[in-house]
Amino acid sequence: MEQRPNDVQNNPVPANDPHLTGASYMPPAQPLKHSGLGIASFIISVTMLGAIILSFVVMTSLAADLITGGGLPDEQMLLEKSPILILFVFLILGALVLDIVGGVLGIVSLFQKERKKVFGILGTIFCFLPIVGFFLLFLIGLVLSGQAV
Repeated sequence: MEQRPNDVQNNPVPANDPHLTGASYMPPAQPLKHSGLGIASFIISVTMLGAIILSFVVMTSLAADLITGGGLPDEQMLLEKSPILILFVFLILGALVLDIVGGVLGIVSLFQKERKKVFGILGTIFCFLPIVGFFLLFLIGLVLSGQAV
């Protein structure tokens, strides 16, 4: 059997490719896919960031309604508005828990091989920003109240 080096059937190496040095031919690399975990982390982070911002806006407007005339709210108004305020507090706490889950997914996506890391990086950053912000807000509240640890 006669072997011809440039025969397409026997050797898939293009005849005019100057970069090839011999028998080994590597096909062009496929473009990397985005990490599914990174995309999930990014979606969770953006959704929870929106939920936290919306909760703060609603809680601020409810708190402004409670404080009328610069004094303390009366008991009847406080009893009417407190279930809604408690609901939004729990919404914020739930969003922080989901932010932790999204941050873990983002960190895991950074260690996946042969995947793009863009959404993993963005998801990790956006998930941990509210957590760090709440921690700093808590520390500022402790310092201003005079009960610093």
